Amino acid sequence: MLDQFGRKIEYVRISLTNNCNLRCSYCMPEKRISDVHFFPMNQVLRCVESAVSLGITHFRLTGGEPLCYPKIEELLCKIKQIKGVDSVHLTTNGVLLKEKAAQLKQAGIDSINVSLDTPDEKEYRVLTGGGKLSNVLDGIRKAAELEIPVKINAVLREQTDVCALAAFAEQNHVTLRFIEMMPIGFGKILPVDPKAKYWKLCRSDMAGMRGSCKEKEKQILRKNMDMVRRYTIAFRIWIFPSV
Repeated sequence: MLDQFGRKIEYVRISLTNNCNLRCSYCMPEKRISDVHFFPMNQVLRCVESAVSLGITHFRLTGGEPLCYPKIEELLCKIKQIKGVDSVHLTTNGVLLKEKAAQLKQAGIDSINVSLDTPDEKEYRVLTGGGKLSNVLDGIRKAAELEIPVKINAVLREQTDVCALAAFAEQNHVTLRFIEMMPIGFGKILPVDPKAKYWKLCRSDMAGMRGSCKEKEKQILRKNMDMVRRYTIAFRIWIFPSV
């Protein structure tokens, strides 16, 4: 199956539920959702089988929060058993990851993306409506212990401390990438221009340097070259179109 630009489509995301155990200010309403839905397992499997028949081979399970989905490990195992499925991945906020990681590993998960916008405990609690950062950190460590590939997805906000997140990723031996805040709701009110964010970071480092702007930028890159080698981000922000 090809898109309008002739590119091969082989990857599909499946939202298992609209329910979530966090209330991130840019994503979920402050109050609990009254009308919670879970995509029935038999229907999910039918969708996967239909997608495979069209040439889709890679799947990502999302939400809401997919780890809130009843028997998520059973669903994952059944998807992996469908002929033609090459890989199944998961995007989670990480709150339940520690208790679910071993089951996910046994069921055959190929990789996990953890949504984490800040390594600061206080900011995390405010941003998520009361979430506990230590739960996420424990989940990341457990997944790493089980040798499940982990990436951190950080939504780029005006308040995002890019360097703190890069240092956090390095310390925990995980890949970090920044993603675009979707231009709807909160994101439409407070959009972030990635290039503007980059130059704001550069200007703060340039303040105590001598020479032209180009020379100062080279100094910044030399200063942070180890970080640039390890990550696709640091002082050159890559933006991905969706969580």
